[in-house]
Amino acid sequence: AWLHDVWGSAAADLWAVGSAVLHWDGRAWTELPGVGGYLYAVWGTARDDVWAAGSTGSPTQALLLHWNGTLWERRAVDVEERLFALWGPGAADVWAAGDAGAVLRRVP
Repeated sequence: AWLHDVWGSAAADLWAVGSAVLHWDGRAWTELPGVGGYLYAVWGTARDDVWAAGSTGSPTQALLLHWNGTLWERRAVDVEERLFALWGPGAADVWAAGDAGAVLRRVP
């Protein structure tokens, strides 16, 4: 897998994203199938609040995913451009940036 970003809430809870989504549980990396795209960024606030952003495969189709502790859920995105970066000051305020300066904000 080609990887672009890594984030973790603890030494036994790391996420790596790119052409695959990998999770480290402290003993081994596990690939999580079925995200349906290519991811450039991963960020979160806790073990059950992780965000990943990228593209569905088409260069102009944004992809935003949220890990709720059990599964990845696709979230609606109001931009078409690929998303390359994620950050936020807390769980209720997450920002993504991408091509052409596209920026969006998640509201709780």
